[in-house]
Amino acid sequence: MANLERARIEYASFDFRDQPGGTYRYVSDARHPRILDDHAQILRFEAVDGESPSGTDTIATWVNFGAHAEYWGTRNSRLSSDFPHHLREGVENGVVGPEGDVTGIGGITAFCQGAIGAQIGPGEVRPQTWDGVELPRQGEETKRVVGEQFAYFVLRALDEGETEETADLAVRTTRFFVDVQNRGFHVAILNDLFLRESFNWDPDRILVPGVNEPDIRTEIAIVDVGRMRILYMPGEVDPALFVGGYDGSFRPADVPFVDEDTPNVPDVSRAPGPPYLREEVRGAFDHVALVSL
Repeated sequence: MANLERARIEYASFDFRDQPGGTYRYVSDARHPRILDDHAQILRFEAVDGESPSGTDTIATWVNFGAHAEYWGTRNSRLSSDFPHHLREGVENGVVGPEGDVTGIGGITAFCQGAIGAQIGPGEVRPQTWDGVELPRQGEETKRVVGEQFAYFVLRALDEGETEETADLAVRTTRFFVDVQNRGFHVAILNDLFLRESFNWDPDRILVPGVNEPDIRTEIAIVDVGRMRILYMPGEVDPALFVGGYDGSFRPADVPFVDEDTPNVPDVSRAPGPPYLREEVRGAFDHVALVSL
């Protein structure tokens, strides 16, 4: 608590569809129907009383959008944070953009994953350098270039952000039980493959689906920061659950909503209707973000 300092807050955002080359140059949806929440949201906390410990006005920058951190690819045998490393370095220390060097803002940058269920990430991307040189979908150079481009978009979005002198804070959490219906998980629980407690069943009796099957305990949280509400959920949330998009409104340009020659084409007429999570939790907030835990 002794290290707490007063801060003002800046809100900023950008959409990948509005960036050079469109959404699929940076992030893709490899499953059908193609529904991708391409909205990135940013919070910057600036020191009110002089400089922050980093020597700049920035205490911290929070960045949120959905993209699996797998741009290095499956052949990588090293431990890596993938593109978020280059995103963080670029926002803090500066990055080269299409028009030259862009100054970083210092502080600490934290990237939090958004709605990444349904294979949101590099699966079908068409990455390029600023000069238009095409890159492989995955690889060491790809994760660096894409991460630096993400950083550039964040810095440019902050140029047009909205700053307020203070922000109300609120945190709420709830725990609840979820019925485990997956037969593979039943096998794992019976063989102690999960280091996680199960509830509401009798492990001394035969596990019978629908009769004697386990629950697990999970948790969600809502964090309100000024004009933004952040929903924290376990797992990899499907963008369709967060924003909907079954009408094609979140389909990236230049790709079909559904490839008709795909086996077992999904029938979107049977998809759930609104409201979806973003509007369910919005209340009076201007901005709603989701963090997949």
